[in-house]
Amino acid sequence: YAYVPSVEPDVQIVLDRSVAFNDQSIGVEIIHINPPAGKTLTDRASVVSGDEEYPIDITDGTTVVNRPGVWKVKVAVYDGEAKIAESLSGMTVKIGVRKAYVTSNAAAIPVFPYATPETAATCLNDVNALCIDGTEIELDAGTHTVSDRNDFMAAVHLRGAGRDLTWINGNGSVLKSGVFYVNSSGFVMENLSVTNFYRTKGGAVSLLANGGTVRNCRFAKNELHYAGGNCAGMAIYSMGANALIENCIFEELAYD
Repeated sequence: YAYVPSVEPDVQIVLDRSVAFNDQSIGVEIIHINPPAGKTLTDRASVVSGDEEYPIDITDGTTVVNRPGVWKVKVAVYDGEAKIAESLSGMTVKIGVRKAYVTSNAAAIPVFPYATPETAATCLNDVNALCIDGTEIELDAGTHTVSDRNDFMAAVHLRGAGRDLTWINGNGSVLKSGVFYVNSSGFVMENLSVTNFYRTKGGAVSLLANGGTVRNCRFAKNELHYAGGNCAGMAIYSMGANALIENCIFEELAYD
């Protein structure tokens, strides 16, 4: 990815590598092409998301960023202390977490990025944005009320403390789009119960990637309301034949 700054035409910033990352690190390599003759230039890079900006070390091509999120890479070229070129990448880098915790205790004080049971998030929706392939989310025993639909685009492992212990409340008629909208065949949900969802089409869980696993779960006291057109799903809607639904309980499901 090459970015040509407008500040000084004979300096070109080439962002050679910016998506080789794991759970909390990204790699960035910067190359100058045609620097001004007789000048010694230095590179300074940072990651930017909204109003947040953190410097990153590009001397060895790797850095650690302490705040997961979706970032853009900004690179500047300096002649001494004078900035002569700067470029913000058009691409984004997502830095996620390997494990996050969610508590049903509304009085708990969450601490980003929710890496321990003591610093757990109080809402599943807050953790969702941090997910990458391989992220594990642990929900404690109790009732978790979701504030909005959770869209999972990565191979996330969502685990409760047991289907008789961990309940996800779909918030009744307030939430009309289901609870989980999954677009990854590697998604796994297990050991929890989903209740009180209302949907006009599709299930509380929609598996849209021709795969996914729902194991040891309960779907209870949920409603599906027909709103015209095709009506599919009840508790679970699966697109394709490769989803695995294993050892689940379905009870008191209403349809009209």
